[in-house]
Amino acid sequence: MQVGAWIHGEGGISPQEQIGLAAACGLGSVRSYSIEYAEQVAPALRQHGLSLLAGLHVDSQALLADWRSQVRLREVARYHELGVPLEAICVGNELREGGDEPGKKCFTARLSFGLANVLATYRRWLDEHGHPTPLTYAMEGIVF
Repeated sequence: MQVGAWIHGEGGISPQEQIGLAAACGLGSVRSYSIEYAEQVAPALRQHGLSLLAGLHVDSQALLADWRSQVRLREVARYHELGVPLEAICVGNELREGGDEPGKKCFTARLSFGLANVLATYRRWLDEHGHPTPLTYAMEGIVF
């Protein structure tokens, strides 16, 4: 298990300072939800020898309409250009269909189909470019 920090810009401490504190506490990785954020903090990650758990946003409604619309190969390439060790790339987070009410939100077969195609596309690209980077998906309280 990799234990890492989820750094925010609030609270009066810059992300760069928080990364230094995370490293001083023995954490080895930082979570990013966007390439823009990762590009901003990459120098601090390199300075402190931390790795990155990268994130790629997936819009559940767009995924249902056409999974191809959620493939962002340029963002995958940009993560690999940061010069920071990548623990993995987390593709999507908490995808749900049917609303956000507890009794209605579900990870459906349609979402699974779209996400599987997006993940397969990323895996092929990573393999073609010699990147062994693992792909993951974040889901808390999964409901089928």
